[in-house]
Amino acid sequence: MLHFYLFSILPILYLYGQNVAIFPISVLWMPCCGIGCVCLGIHMCIRYFFNNQKKYFLLGSFFSLAFWFSWPIASQIASKLQIQNTFILSYKFSFLLGTLTIICFFSWLFIIKMQTPYTKLHQFLNIFSFCFVTTLVLNLGTYFSQGKINIPSQTADQNQGVKYPNIYHIILDAYTNKDILQNLYGYDNSAFYDALRRVQFCVFENSYSNYPATFCSVNSMLNMKYYDTFQEIPPIADFYVWKHLRNHGYKIWTSIGFISLPDYPKTAVRLKDSRQAKNLFIISCFDHTPIKHMIHNMFMHQVYGAHIQDIDTTLTFLENAQQDYGLENQYFYAHIVSPHEPFVFDEEGNVSSEQTYEGFVLQKKLNLANDDVSETSFKRKYVNQIKAINKRILNTIHTILAQYPTDKRPIIILH
Repeated sequence: MLHFYLFSILPILYLYGQNVAIFPISVLWMPCCGIGCVCLGIHMCIRYFFNNQKKYFLLGSFFSLAFWFSWPIASQIASKLQIQNTFILSYKFSFLLGTLTIICFFSWLFIIKMQTPYTKLHQFLNIFSFCFVTTLVLNLGTYFSQGKINIPSQTADQNQGVKYPNIYHIILDAYTNKDILQNLYGYDNSAFYDALRRVQFCVFENSYSNYPATFCSVNSMLNMKYYDTFQEIPPIADFYVWKHLRNHGYKIWTSIGFISLPDYPKTAVRLKDSRQAKNLFIISCFDHTPIKHMIHNMFMHQVYGAHIQDIDTTLTFLENAQQDYGLENQYFYAHIVSPHEPFVFDEEGNVSSEQTYEGFVLQKKLNLANDDVSETSFKRKYVNQIKAINKRILNTIHTILAQYPTDKRPIIILH
């Protein structure tokens, strides 16, 4: 019943393979051992309680695959039901759990009614899963033997001799505009806008987002295309804007924070020395499964620490970018997950003693009742994050500008 175990750890190995340049191999042992122990427990139960064990090991493999891939499966089901908002729907983890239950039910019916001998099917699945896992392991072995960082090529053939100003493209995730802050949160953000104007920023005060989710906004923006439905949005890959910049001699450097998922660009800033690397990897392994919230709560304090460290690391990346990569033809993309939850800063920008994932609490309570206490708490802590990131990002901008001579000033896009 080898496939029962291999299918259970295959997604973990695949995720690690996509991020091998970011995490040390030691992050693998805890999730793999944890999943292995769960599988061993299920194995013993099947051996002890059931006569036709081959059926139940098949069901176990179906369950494992459905568990790991419940997010895309749920999105496809929602798409077939012609529900446009598949991202928000699939974020309801009760929906993922329902999807998992339905898949297991139909898998069981399929196993009961199938005509193929169980032994032959087990042999096929064993060979298939073994080949898949072996390929992943060999790829990891090749990477470690060569000792190379697997970051995509940053150079292009065209226009190599032309000099263009450096570009800093900084996204502050979940940062709302001035009017919303004033009308809904009672906070006047004029001082921040004025500070940007003093260093020659062109400020658009009525900016807004067309989408409720990061992957939609980033994909639309960097592909220079508006998507009417979620189904139109392609996997995040090498964006049109980045290709265009490379064709004009730019090198692309990205720091997107936390973990580089399989369809995200590789990061230039890595977490090999991070105290939180092991916990971050575990959280990311289960990020699109029905038990995301349970894992998230188990590692909540580690999430807070990683969130703070990620912001600090990304700002440091920006502040050191000119010294590390040069004065011209460089594009630095930094996705800073702030003022996005978790709410970890007080209004002075220091680490808060009231660290919370306030949005989860608010969403859960407001779905049940109008909870004024939760709403008030959310508004106060969100404004604190705005104040904190304002101070931090202004300091970073001043640090960047001080490094450039007047005739080589960079372009800074604060999104």
